[in-house]
Amino acid sequence: HVGLYMRSIHSFSSVDDNSGSESVLSILNWTLRFWSNESRRDLLRRDNNGEISASYWSVAVGSSCSEQGGSWYSRLAVIASNVTSYFRDHPEASAGESFQVLKDELVPSISTNDGLYIYMHEKGVCSCMQYVAAAARDGTYEETPMHAKPLCGGCKKSVDVTKRCSRCKIASYCSRDCQAKDWKRHKKVCQAL
Repeated sequence: HVGLYMRSIHSFSSVDDNSGSESVLSILNWTLRFWSNESRRDLLRRDNNGEISASYWSVAVGSSCSEQGGSWYSRLAVIASNVTSYFRDHPEASAGESFQVLKDELVPSISTNDGLYIYMHEKGVCSCMQYVAAAARDGTYEETPMHAKPLCGGCKKSVDVTKRCSRCKIASYCSRDCQAKDWKRHKKVCQAL
């Protein structure tokens, strides 16, 4: 069903950018309808270990950390994980009731790419998300089609070979000068890590 959902979502929308609250709401609504099908709901009722939801989280993390992924698949998978988890935990919930609950959690959290990665990190899904979330918080995470590249914290240009902050090991810089120029701003984030 994970593969079916990820393939069938393309028939729902051919949008290249699925960020923004309207898009998140549309995807959430479509996903709720997809998983409201009685045979799929029955599958979720039998999913005692939460393997379906965990599979979606795996897709979300893999997409955000790979050259073949990006925020598009990550956002779809995060929404699907939340829907399947909610339906599994609330087997009698209607799609409308579920929409209200999930809308309140997801729209403010994942409508932007930075928010999406921070949300994924805060959910504690995978320790690797700490680096993506830190770069998102820091404003140094640049997503290009199907791949994310770090930005220099000083000049904000994409960097292929990065020098990292020796303290947090997350912030990227193209030179020592850019790191020194950015220290006043980065210091607050660095201490929080």
